[in-house]
Amino acid sequence: VCVSSGNEGEDPVYIYKQFSAGSTEVKTFIPLTNGTYSGRFQVWGRNSTVFPLQVVVYDTTDSKIVYSYNLNRNLGGGRYGIGSSAYSNYSDIDVTPAEFDAAMTGYVMMWSNIATTNSRYNVELQFNCTPKDSRYVMGLVCSGTAGSIVEFYSGTGFTSRGISGWTNGTPDNSANDLACGDNVLAIGSYTSRNSWPNYGGALMWLASNQTYAETHYPVGKISPFTSYGQEINGKNIPTICAPGCYLVSSISTPYFNKAGLVNASVVGVAESTIANTETTRQNYWDGMMGTSMASPFAAGVCALMLQADPTLTYDKVRDILTSTAIRDDDVTSATNQVQWGAGKIDAYAAVKKVLAQSSAIGAVSADESRWTVLPATDGYDVVAPGAESIEASLYDVQGRCVTTAAARGCELRLTTASLPAGIYILRASSSSSSHTSKLLIR
Repeated sequence: VCVSSGNEGEDPVYIYKQFSAGSTEVKTFIPLTNGTYSGRFQVWGRNSTVFPLQVVVYDTTDSKIVYSYNLNRNLGGGRYGIGSSAYSNYSDIDVTPAEFDAAMTGYVMMWSNIATTNSRYNVELQFNCTPKDSRYVMGLVCSGTAGSIVEFYSGTGFTSRGISGWTNGTPDNSANDLACGDNVLAIGSYTSRNSWPNYGGALMWLASNQTYAETHYPVGKISPFTSYGQEINGKNIPTICAPGCYLVSSISTPYFNKAGLVNASVVGVAESTIANTETTRQNYWDGMMGTSMASPFAAGVCALMLQADPTLTYDKVRDILTSTAIRDDDVTSATNQVQWGAGKIDAYAAVKKVLAQSSAIGAVSADESRWTVLPATDGYDVVAPGAESIEASLYDVQGRCVTTAAARGCELRLTTASLPAGIYILRASSSSSSHTSKLLIR
């Protein structure tokens, strides 16, 4: 299974804190979203030890905490609710403090428990608070003993608001939780294009801005939105990266016609349509980016590998993909190696390796169909999986040999750059098989 690693690689969704004798507290603010402090937040310890976690209201004008509730106990999966006076009659609300009511309209729900899956103590919080004055902000304060560790997670992020002593979130460990499965290929995205021609021939740019596209999404580099992280067992996510920015493909006509689903200024209705004269139907294409684009690309590569050898297991697919991944300067020069995983997926190299490892399946030895001939920049790559050595010759239509090549191993490059355009006959052989085919040189 291929799973997208996530698109929060630029978002401040995580805080890691290891307490020490001189630093036994971590403080952070909840970001304001559409005028409210909302969303779900989780704080985890590394074991079953209960840690104190405070929900606070901070006055930015007076630079002080004006309300605090300290959850310093395990609720055993139960819930505790703090609300303003407007919510005093709600059964979920346990307390309506005057200080909280003076600053906020809304509530905060808290749950705590020791997770049965990993025996770690965690606290989950749900915020739905609207400030009565912009000076009031919501925050969290966690304390612990020297050596203990806590981790904060949230889809909406964490911020210091530029206030000394408070902590910003980072994109570290922003990876999609589904990508953490044991038998999952977690797929990140790299940028294979930041512009594309529309049907009218005009060049379109990401965000309709060439400067932004070239600086924020340089071709060949990691897509900055790619989520990444390291599991507690040390496994890094993503496993590998595939093209996910920017992919252009066909889209369904009903999807296009449904108002609001497609941004016509980006698609270009008249520019990205081709009329089918037989049916008068309009066909559309659009572009998308995200690790949800990279993941199906990787799944397609896996399908090619399984077509070459249907007996492949998850472990073998993963090992082949990671061992054949491209690690060019874009990858090796990156400051964040975790975000790249093994590097850029290489479909050609992966399938070649599958064929080489599967030159004999059961009692069936390598045969004619397993020879592979693919165009290269200056000729053709000829591959005979499992061969100890191969040789190849190219003949023109008069039967004259125009070039030859030989190599130890299962692969060679037949150079054709100096040959005139035309039809040629390729004859290749190894110690156990041979191959003949026509080649067109343009």
